Amino acid sequence: MYLKPTLTLEIDNPKITAKLLDCNPTMAVDLPLRIGLYNELDGTTHLVYTNPEYWSLKHNIRDKTCIQLINLMARDLDIASDTVIKKKK
Repeated sequence: MYLKPTLTLEIDNPKITAKLLDCNPTMAVDLPLRIGLYNELDGTTHLVYTNPEYWSLKHNIRDKTCIQLINLMARDLDIASDTVIKKKK
């Protein structure tokens, strides 16, 4: 079986993780944050991750501070993925 070259990154900031786990301990199944990178045979690079904004639904997060933290993580991931893809082109 042939598998495309794949890299999985785990990113963790203990201070942020602790705050998110305080919001709802079920967040432990989604932390640390995982980002997948893989290449197609034509050289196209893909970066994939679960949008942290989904966590507010999945884990029933309603606290304003927790939602703001999740939104910041989503924004940072969007910026990082845009940067990685642009540098690859």
